Amino acid sequence: MLAQADRRVLVNAQALTDMLQGKMPAGSGQSQEEVQELRATMVEVVQAWWDEEPEDLREDLRDALNVSRGIPQEVDRQLLLRMRQRLSRALSLPEKKMMRETLRNVVTGLSPETVMEMPSDIEA
Repeated sequence: MLAQADRRVLVNAQALTDMLQGKMPAGSGQSQEEVQELRATMVEVVQAWWDEEPEDLREDLRDALNVSRGIPQEVDRQLLLRMRQRLSRALSLPEKKMMRETLRNVVTGLSPETVMEMPSDIEA
């Protein structure tokens, strides 16, 4: 463990700036088509989860998102688990940000078509 903790990782300035802004560093390998496909999958997974939730929990989540920009930890865990199962991999930090924004849009009632057309922070 100590050997891993002592390892230094070199990151160029532009990549660090992109990561701090929640963007995928340049050269991440995701094309615009791949990002749109990922967004479509996220909308599908989040919408399916939302449709399964009882109305009282939906209201609680709407209220929580009106008070705070953050997503309750249990909801975040559920959605991250569903996305991991769907994609057979964990989401990157920018992808997690996109998933959380998708959840906010679904909860506030934006149509899936509107969510799909929104710009993404993940860049090729």
